[in-house]
Amino acid sequence: MSALLRIVLGLFLFAHGGVHTLMAFLPSPEEEGSPVGAFWTGSWLLDGLGAPTVKRLLIIVNFVITGIYVAAGLSWLGIILPVDWWQALVFAATVVSLATFVVFWDSWLKYGVAIDLAILAAVFFLNEPLTTLLTGG
Repeated sequence: MSALLRIVLGLFLFAHGGVHTLMAFLPSPEEEGSPVGAFWTGSWLLDGLGAPTVKRLLIIVNFVITGIYVAAGLSWLGIILPVDWWQALVFAATVVSLATFVVFWDSWLKYGVAIDLAILAAVFFLNEPLTTLLTGG
C-alpha cells in the first residue's frame, strides 16, 4: 500500500469522526432555517428523557465516536498508538456509531449507515495486520 493511500485513509478516519461531532451540533428541526437532516433532538428509545437531555447525551456519544475514530486514524498512520490497534478501534467506533444511528434514527441517517457498513467491510477485508500490508510481506 502506498504512503499516499495510507495517509488518505487515515485522514478519512479523522474526517469521518469529525462529521459525527458536527452532526451533533446541527440545529433542531423546529428552529427556523434548519437544514434538511437536522434530526438530533429526539430518539424513539429515549424520548422520555426530554429533548435537552437527549441532545446532551447525543453530543457526548458523538464526541466518544470522534475520539475513537481519531485514535483509529492515528493507529492506522502509526502515530502514537500501535499500528495493530487500528482494526479494533475502527470496529469499536463503527459499532458505537451504528448503535447511535439506531437509537436516534432518522431517514437521513441511511447515508451514515451505508458509510459505516462500508467501513466495517473494509476492516474485515483488510484482516491482515497493518504491518504486513505496509511492508508487503
